[in-house]
Amino acid sequence: MPNYSLSKGRRLRPALFDFTKALMEELLLIGNVDSTDVETIPGLTLDRFLRYTRPSLDARARAPQAGSVQRLEDHVAAFLGRRSHKVVVRHKPSGCVISAPDEAFNLRMHDSWELELIYEDGWPTFAQLTDDFIDHGPEYFLYWWQWGILWDKGHPLFCRSDFGIEQENEIHTLCSNMISLYQSDTDQFNKIVDTEYHWTRSEVMEFHFKKNSKSQTNDEMIASRGSPLHRWIREFFMPQLATGKH
Repeated sequence: MPNYSLSKGRRLRPALFDFTKALMEELLLIGNVDSTDVETIPGLTLDRFLRYTRPSLDARARAPQAGSVQRLEDHVAAFLGRRSHKVVVRHKPSGCVISAPDEAFNLRMHDSWELELIYEDGWPTFAQLTDDFIDHGPEYFLYWWQWGILWDKGHPLFCRSDFGIEQENEIHTLCSNMISLYQSDTDQFNKIVDTEYHWTRSEVMEFHFKKNSKSQTNDEMIASRGSPLHRWIREFFMPQLATGKH
């Protein structure tokens, strides 16, 4: 039986670098991690974290092996309070999923630039969610609900008391239910929310690293409460949650 491991590793290397770097950005921008936090995440050390964040052409850059990238996804998701997703290899030109990265498969017929790692269930990765394209549509805002750590740390745009969500309600489950409700009635959603766009990576970085005064933070909270997205959540999602439909 042919040994495809060397071929797979070489061709998949750029995709592994890109996916892992995005996971580290997610930890930094969503989890606001410091050196102490990094050391508490299984499979990560401060040195690995720093190497994973470097550009792939940097000699000091590193990426996990194909067989361990799913475990890294699982550990990062657990730290951030979101649902873990199965990582798969996709052939970009055709859009076809090839396999999970830890399975035996032959990549010799593909060039490295043709391959990327995505989530099998269609949820956007952090890199996709924060890219600079506005063509995704307003539904991308719903995916921002997935991070429980934002709720736990009092992010202005995510407040349990604003929505009447109890501590025992898992945010990633609520987010999944909101996505399902959106998909079941996109016309109603778009009628209310189609003036909003998703956040770009630069906007996320600006929000997390700028120093807000208490009054500025309060202004952010007031603005979020009046947003079309929050109106849709209050008028359509929360009533269904209260009646047990979701």
